[in-house]
Amino acid sequence: MFNTVLIEAEEGLASDKMELPAMRKVAQRCLEVLRTTDPDLDMVRAEVEKDPLLAAHLVRLGTRYALQFENIPEMLEKLGQERYRPLLVQLSAREIPRSMDRGLEDVFKAVCRYNQIIAILSRDLAIAAGMPSEEVYMCGLMQNVGMVISAHILLKEEKKLNSRKPWMEAANWITIVEEANLDVGQIMATKWRLSDSVANCMKSRRDYDMVNRLSPWNVVRLANAIAQIGGLYPGHYDVDEAEMVVLMGRTALDTDPSIIERVGRTVTQQFTAA
Repeated sequence: MFNTVLIEAEEGLASDKMELPAMRKVAQRCLEVLRTTDPDLDMVRAEVEKDPLLAAHLVRLGTRYALQFENIPEMLEKLGQERYRPLLVQLSAREIPRSMDRGLEDVFKAVCRYNQIIAILSRDLAIAAGMPSEEVYMCGLMQNVGMVISAHILLKEEKKLNSRKPWMEAANWITIVEEANLDVGQIMATKWRLSDSVANCMKSRRDYDMVNRLSPWNVVRLANAIAQIGGLYPGHYDVDEAEMVVLMGRTALDTDPSIIERVGRTVTQQFTAA
């Protein structure tokens, strides 16, 4: 099944024919704002930032027009309403494949939510470190989008079976999604010509960049470890390793440990209570 996910992703992203899902309600709320007499584009941006796949759709649209951008506000500004409004209309009517297994359905929602968690953690850590937060937010939002795409492909494969019986254990399902994440992310980064900062954050796991300490990658790596310690990661992880990554991240960013702890605690509480 792992190979099936990679083949589907390679073919779909390369041909630009993969019908990625997005949260219908998010697209609908964006359209509601745009229909007003004086649209508040900050509200549109705020809605886009909630859904990694909606952001991915808009990134793909920007690629078609050969646009260069580093963050979501810049992307929306360069695209313009006349370009992204039709896409929102399309997505507002598109259904996300659903699993017959409630457990898998919950894991899929957790995978989607995890991208937003990393984006928010990355933004808040960037602000604490005195870095451009919008660019880092986009890096955090897109870093694990390969997991969401892989999960989407698995849901489509389940639908083909047309069976009401559970087809895969949740543990095996999330393992495939995790293992395919980086490969699918790299396919997307290459085919869609994503910005260097975003593409760099979607590469294979590696150590902190101790030369360019205030790099988006360092922030995103730290954000992932904080989320794992907080129990927000839907897959497999080693708590001891995550704690070591956090300690190293404090050194890499040269930021007050108490600030990093406060950021992590605030976001963890926000999503634990959700």
